[in-house]
Amino acid sequence: MGESTDKPPALSSRELACLAAAFAMVHALAYAVGLRFITDSLGLFMQFLDPELLRTRLFESLFYMHIQPPLFNLFLGAGLKLGDIAAPLFFHGVFLVLGFAMYAAIYALQRRLGVSRIIAGVSSTLFMASPPFLLAGHWLFYTFPCAALLTLSCLWLDHFVRTGRRGPLWAFFGCLVMLAGMRSVFHLAWLGVISLGLMAALPRHRRPVACVAAVAFVLCTLP
Repeated sequence: MGESTDKPPALSSRELACLAAAFAMVHALAYAVGLRFITDSLGLFMQFLDPELLRTRLFESLFYMHIQPPLFNLFLGAGLKLGDIAAPLFFHGVFLVLGFAMYAAIYALQRRLGVSRIIAGVSSTLFMASPPFLLAGHWLFYTFPCAALLTLSCLWLDHFVRTGRRGPLWAFFGCLVMLAGMRSVFHLAWLGVISLGLMAALPRHRRPVACVAAVAFVLCTLP
């Protein structure tokens, strides 16, 4: 991984408008053929706390739950506290935002790698319109948020490598912290390997990477 001071190409308002229109059109068609947001996963998986505990004893339950990182259950509890009618709308709205962010990030990453607008637009839209994307984006589980965070982390890392600015570095490690707080497969060892790899690949930025990584480790180890 080399270092560069090239300014990353920003998406124009026209590009964002086209992406938003394609995203809305695909999801409208999916709704028309019967695709709905599924919340039946609540209470079915061991990764999720009981919905009643999420509603009434959220923070106490998160504190005593050691089988699963707390972040997704915190998200579930925040939604359930809005009420039976508002909760599904809240969950679906958040997943739609994450879906568009991942779609736009995939397009932006291709553009930063020198892919033409047409190829980047077609390939990212085909991915966004694929059955796995649509089905995962309509299922209340942590798979889709994790995929979105991984994609966004790549975008922030590219921005940091190109500019050396601290903001994208914080955003990159923020994505990693949220991943570690959401799914146990993203272990501290995973975060450590990434941190050491960045320090080795970017010697000029070793100090800021080490400082931000240290903050990330502290956040991931909080009780």
